Amino acid sequence: LITYTVVVSNAGPSHAHGVDVKDALPPGLTFVAGSSTQGACVSSICQLGELEPGKPVTMVITATVGPNVSGTLTNTAYIFSSTTDRNPSNNDSSQTTVVGANTALHVAKTDFTDPVQAGSTYLYQVAVTNTGPATAFNVVVTDTLPPAAIFEGASPGCTYAAGQVVCRAGDMLPGSWVGFLINVRVPATITDGTVVTNHVAVTTTTNIRAASSVLTDSETTTWVQAAGIP
Repeated sequence: LITYTVVVSNAGPSHAHGVDVKDALPPGLTFVAGSSTQGACVSSICQLGELEPGKPVTMVITATVGPNVSGTLTNTAYIFSSTTDRNPSNNDSSQTTVVGANTALHVAKTDFTDPVQAGSTYLYQVAVTNTGPATAFNVVVTDTLPPAAIFEGASPGCTYAAGQVVCRAGDMLPGSWVGFLINVRVPATITDGTVVTNHVAVTTTTNIRAASSVLTDSETTTWVQAAGIP
């Protein structure tokens, strides 16, 4: 929510009749409520009626900010009256607010086989969900394989270099998810019962709601030798 407070006054010397104040909400904002210490508000327009000289009136306008709204918002309030104003140059006032879109991401890592025999291949799955409320732009998943694992392949959009698989999910709408598969091979010469750990992390250029996000995950897998091989 965002709240704008507008204070209007009559510099006199006469009463101002038929006074209305309109608060022009910027694009992407949705009116929620309006109140005034005089008169009544309908949407973001408050009808104040007669305004006495020297008596200030305070309006409060509340709105919701759209999930993908970002940047500098400019809100302008305008005052109108059926009484002639000798100084109309001060009949509007603006306020700017910087808003950054933000969202929450959840990444999860799973192995499809555990334990895995030496020399065999198995799959890791990485799933990323955008729980909103904003679009997550330029989402990138970085998966760090266990040091001895042999990379065999991955889903489209993924590249491998120096023990890491980088998968580019692009832009993710609120409520959407994307998954990647990574295929690895266990070396033939491993110690039976070796436990390895795979780590994954997700990033985005959209501001993150850290408290409601899960940006890293890990999965342990046990590598075993065939019966009779140490």
